[in-house]
This record gives sequence, C-alpha cells and structure tokens, in this order.
Amino acid sequence: MAHVVERRESIRYDGMNGQQVAEEFLSCTLISDDADLLVFLSGDGEEVRVPQGHFVIRARPGARSGSVYDPDNYAQTFHEIA
Repeated sequence: MAHVVERRESIRYDGMNGQQVAEEFLSCTLISDDADLLVFLSGDGEEVRVPQGHFVIRARPGARSGSVYDPDNYAQTFHEIA
C-alpha cells in the first residue's frame, strides 16, 4: 500500500514580497501592498487580503487562486517537505 498526498505549494507574505506572491506565484493582479496587508484579485475574480506573516497555499502548481492561512493554522494543518 502506498501513502500519497496532494501536491500543494505555499509562500509566506513577509511584507516585502507582495508582487512575487500575487503576480509570480499566482499570476494574479496586484491591487495594493503596504507591507502590512497584501490585496490582489484572484484568477476567479475575488479580492484576496493577506496580512503580513500569513501564508498563501495554492492547490496545484500553476493555480491562479489560493487560500490564506495564519501562521498557527498553517503550522497545525501542513507539514513542509523539500
């Protein structure tokens, strides 16, 4: 029996990488980035707000939308692998 997991990718918004998170990681439209809050328009047209220090998870490589997790919830939900 094999153990399998879905492939997901994450990036943490550190207050200085908003353009990378929105435009490069998700290929979305950056609306604003003031180092405390990142706001972008997701691929499905929703406005997404990411506080500094939170993580954005995309369900598969190339996905144009993501889920936002605070650091505690991220640590409880996910285990990072290289």
